[in-house]
Formats: sequence, C-alpha cells, structure tokens
Amino acid sequence: MRVVSRRNIFAVVVGVLLAGISYLAFNYWVEGVIDRQGEIEVGTAARRAIALAEARVRDTIGALDHLAGRGVNSCDPAQIEAMRQAAFSTIPVKEVSVVGPDAETLCTDLGLPLGDRRMVSSELLVGATGYSLDIIAWPGGERIVRLRRQVGAGPTALPRWCRPPCS
Repeated sequence: MRVVSRRNIFAVVVGVLLAGISYLAFNYWVEGVIDRQGEIEVGTAARRAIALAEARVRDTIGALDHLAGRGVNSCDPAQIEAMRQAAFSTIPVKEVSVVGPDAETLCTDLGLPLGDRRMVSSELLVGATGYSLDIIAWPGGERIVRLRRQVGAGPTALPRWCRPPCS
C-alpha cells in the first residue's frame, strides 16, 4: 500500500488549480466570442428588418401618391376599382380605403363590412409630408397598422392596412 504524502496532496491541489484556471480562461474567451457573434447577428437582422420596412413604406407611399394623383378620394365605383388595382399591384398593401375627417373608414377596396375600427394612436410619418402612421384596434383586440395619406385640401385620406409585422 502506498501512503499519500503531503507532497502528493499539494501536487494534486496545484494541478486542479492550474487546470481550473485554464478552463475558466477558456470558458471566458468562448463566452466573449459568442457574445460578439450574437451582437453582430442581431445588428445584421435589425438592419435588414429596417431596410425591409422602409422599402415597404416607400412602395406604399408610391401607390397612395399615384392614387391621390389620379384624384381618388371618394367611394365612387371607378375610384374603388382604382383602389383595388393599387392594392393588387403593391405587395405590402392589404387594403386601401377612404377615411373621413374623423378617421372613420368610409369605404374599402374589398367591399367588406367595415365593423368597428378604433384609432388607438396616430403619429406623423417623418420624412413623408402628409402621411400619418396609425394604430387601429379591431373588435376582439386585434391591432393593425395603417399608413394614412391626406388627400389635397379635402377631409378624406387614403390609408393602407396591414397586420403587424407588416408584410
């Protein structure tokens, strides 16, 4: 039988400490690499999401400007047909409608029953004169985003609807 000497115990303790320190240093380095990689990926995803949202807003603004240029500002059948064509040809647009001065929807391109739509908040869209970004609550609590364009000096506006995230 071997007897464990103090020297052996000291060597085991020193070995465990050296191995533990190198393990902790390696673990700290790996966590740093993972954190930096995660920050890079989150930044890239955020830039992509912002670019995609800006492109969709640009497309929608172009469609609404085109409708306003054609004088679409009422619920006449010819104007509803123009709204349908704009909604069909502009991918991010889910619905085009005419909104009255009190922000109530007067008619839509879909011809569906309007239901109760309540504006929760509204902010002017920075960089796009005459546009507002509205949050609308539908019955049942569902919320949608509406991009609203003021049409001329009249009280009506052309909004674009989508359910967040707008796609």
